[in-house]
Amino acid sequence: MKSIQNKNGNTQKKELLNYKDSKKVYLDSNKNLDLKENTNFDTNRESNKNVKTNHKTADIVKKEREKSALVNDNYSKVKDGDLSPANKRTKVLEDKVGKEFFIPVIFTNSGGFEDNQSTYNFLNELGKLMKQYPQLKVEIVGNSFKKGGEGVNIINSVAFARNFADSLKLRMINSRRIIVRGVGKSFPVVNPNISIVSKNVISKFNNRLDIYMHNYKELPIKIKRQPIIISQKIRDDRYQLYRSNLIGLSYKILVKTGDFLFHDELLAEYPDSWIETDDEHNKYYYTVGLYQKYKKAKAVYKDIAKKRSGEIKVIPYIDGLRITPKEALTYAKTYPDLVNYLENNK
Repeated sequence: MKSIQNKNGNTQKKELLNYKDSKKVYLDSNKNLDLKENTNFDTNRESNKNVKTNHKTADIVKKEREKSALVNDNYSKVKDGDLSPANKRTKVLEDKVGKEFFIPVIFTNSGGFEDNQSTYNFLNELGKLMKQYPQLKVEIVGNSFKKGGEGVNIINSVAFARNFADSLKLRMINSRRIIVRGVGKSFPVVNPNISIVSKNVISKFNNRLDIYMHNYKELPIKIKRQPIIISQKIRDDRYQLYRSNLIGLSYKILVKTGDFLFHDELLAEYPDSWIETDDEHNKYYYTVGLYQKYKKAKAVYKDIAKKRSGEIKVIPYIDGLRITPKEALTYAKTYPDLVNYLENNK
C-alpha cells in the first residue's frame, strides 16, 4: 500500500491503521461484555488516547450494568444519591415481599438475661428497625415464676421488662413507643403443677420476656416470632388463651394508679392481673381481668367497687393497646360493643 501524504503531513496508511486499532478495541469490548461487568475500554491507553467512546457501546454497557445490579441485588447509589432504575425495581420487589424480622424468646434469671450477648444483639436490631419505621410500637411483657407469692413475682416481672425497655431507650427510642408490662406468674407456658416436670424446666420456660410489635401490618416487613416448643403433655394453655383474648377488643379493670412500684393485694384475688408502666407520666397502672364484653367487665368492676373506693374504672384495649374514650369513638364502628362503654363513660 502506498503512503499518500495529506495536507497535515501525515499518511493515509497511518490513519488507516489507527482506524483498525479503534475498531479492534470496539469489537473486543463488545465481546467481553458478558464476561466482565466493568469492561475497561482503555486496555491500551497509549495507543487509544484519541479514540472517542462509541455511543452505541456505552448504551450496551449501561444496560448490562443495570441487569447485573438487578441480579446481584446491588444497592449501589448513583452520583445524585438516588437508586439507579434497576435498583429501584429491585427495591420495589423487596418492598412487596417484605423484610423478615425475627423476635426471639428472651429467657431471664436472677441475674438478668440468660443470654446477654444474644439479647444485646437483638436490642441493636430492634433499635434499628424502630428508627427506620417511627410508627412502630413494641410491647415488652415480663413473666416471673420464682418462689414466693404473687406479689414477688409480679414486681420481678415488671423489673425484667423495664430493664429491657431502658436498654432500648439508650438506643434513642422514645418511651411513648414502648409498652412495659409485668404479668408475674399469671401466664406460664409450662404447667407448674405436673409432677413429671422438673423445677429447672418450669423455671426456664416460665421466666422470660415476650416481645410483640404493633402497627407493622401496613409496613413492608414480616414479623416472625420464635416459637416455644414444648411437649403437649406439660404445656399450660393459659398463655395462649391470654394472647388470643387480647386480639381485637378487650376490657380490663383499673384498680390502682401509683407513682411507685408495689404489690396490690387485689392483683392476687382476680385473674389476668398485670402492672403496666407509663414512663411519660411516671405512673404504674394496676389492672385485673380480661373480658371481651363490656357487660362482663362492668360486673367485675361493681364487685371491686364494693371492696375499695378510689380510682376504679373499666379500660378498653385494642389488640393489647390501651385506648382513651376519645379513641374509642373512632373504633366504635369496627367494635360496636364500645358503644356500651361510651354510654357509661361520658
